[in-house]
Amino acid sequence: MNIRSSIPSKFGSGNLGELVLSFDWTQIFQILDQAAKDGRMVAIMDHNGKVIAASRELRQQGFLMSKKFLPWLSNIPKSGVEIVDGSPLHTSRVIIGFDRSHGYENFSGLDWTTIVIQPLDQALQPIHRLAIIFLGFLLATIVIATWISLWVANNIARPIVALTAFTRRFINEKSLPPSPPVSSGEVGELTTTFVQMVEDLDQSRQHLVRASRFAVMGEMAAVMAHEIRTPLGILRSSSQMLKREPNISDEARELIGFIESETDRLNRLVSTMLDGTRPRLPSFQLTNVHTQIHNCILMLAAQTQTKMIQVEESLQSSDPYCECDAEQMTQVFLNLLMNALQVLPEHGKITVTSRSETEKIIIEIADNGPGIAKEERDKIFDSFFHKREGGIGLGLAVVQQIVSAHGGDITVSESRWGGALFRISIPRKLSEQS
Repeated sequence: MNIRSSIPSKFGSGNLGELVLSFDWTQIFQILDQAAKDGRMVAIMDHNGKVIAASRELRQQGFLMSKKFLPWLSNIPKSGVEIVDGSPLHTSRVIIGFDRSHGYENFSGLDWTTIVIQPLDQALQPIHRLAIIFLGFLLATIVIATWISLWVANNIARPIVALTAFTRRFINEKSLPPSPPVSSGEVGELTTTFVQMVEDLDQSRQHLVRASRFAVMGEMAAVMAHEIRTPLGILRSSSQMLKREPNISDEARELIGFIESETDRLNRLVSTMLDGTRPRLPSFQLTNVHTQIHNCILMLAAQTQTKMIQVEESLQSSDPYCECDAEQMTQVFLNLLMNALQVLPEHGKITVTSRSETEKIIIEIADNGPGIAKEERDKIFDSFFHKREGGIGLGLAVVQQIVSAHGGDITVSESRWGGALFRISIPRKLSEQS
C-alpha cells in the first residue's frame, strides 16, 4: 500500500513534490504476530472501523478487511481498557485495549486504532499467580507467628505453672518442696522473689513452732523445777547425813553413793530443761573461736583417749575473732563434740575445721559415724527429738537456739566419710546479726 503526501515549498509557492510512503504489510503482520503471544490477538482498524491488519489468528478467522468488529465495538469507548462479556471470537469474557494514533511532529496521523484482545482468564493469570504467592506468604506468616506465639506463651506459662505447683505442694505438704527452675527475664525474677518469700515464710513458721514448743517446755520446766528439786534436795541432804553415821556398812555406803549420784543426775536433767526453755541472753565480746574449740577438745581428751577416738583440728580461718558469748559458744562446741563421741565406735574419727567467708566465720564438725538419715535432718533440732538411748532431745535444740541468738545459722548434712557434718555460720560483728 502506497500513501502519498505533497511537500510544500518553504521558499515560494507550489509544492516541491510528493512524499510516498510504501507499507510492506508482510512486515506489519510479522510485528503483529510477534505481539500476539500468550493468547493475545492484535488488530489495526481504520477510521471506518474496517480491520486493515491483524495477527495470524484473526486473519485465519476472516476478520481482515472486514467490518465484523464494528457492531461489536460500537458501544465500547475507543480508548483505555475495557472488559466485555462475549465476543465474535467465541470467548465468553475478554479484555480489550485501545490505542489511537496521535501522529508525529506535524503529521496528524492516519486515524487508525490498535486493538489488543485477550481472554480475561489468561490476562489475569499473572494476578492469580501473584495472589497465590501472596496467600503462600500470608499462610507462612500466620504459621510462623502462631509458632512464635506458642513458644513465647509456653516460655511464660511453664515457669508460672511450676511456681503454682511449688506453691500447691508447700500448702498441701506443710514443708518446703524443691525450688522450681528459674528462667530469665521478669518471670525469673518473680520466681526467685516468690521462692525466697516462701522460704522466709517456712522459716518463720518453723521458728514459731519451735517458740511455741519452748513456751510449753518453759511452763513444764518451771513446774518440774518446783516439784522435783525440793524432794531431790531432801534426798541428797538425807543421804549425806546418813553417810556421816559411823556404824554404816560398806554396802550401805555404796547404796548411799548411788542415791547421791542419781540425785545429781536428775538435778542435771532438770537444769538442762531449764537451760533449753529459758536461756540467758548472750553477753557479746570479742572472742577467739579457735581458742574455744581447742579448749573444748582438751576438756574431752580423757573420753577420746578411752574410746581411742582421733580428733583432728584444721582451723584455717585467717581471722578467728568474732563477737560472741564465749560461755554459750563453748556449750555449743562441747555439745556437738560429745554427741559425736557418744555415737562413734572405738577408733572413730572427728575433724573440726574453720574457714573465713564474707564477714562470717564457718566452723564444721564432722565424724565417720553412722550419720543422720535425710528424712530426720529436718527434725534433728526439734525439742525432745532424739535417736540415742537415754537422751532427752534437748541438746541440739539448745545449740540451735544459741546460734540463732548470735545471728548465725547451723545445718546438718553428710560428711565425706558418710557420717554427720554440722556446719555453723557466725557473723564476726554484732552489728551484722540478722
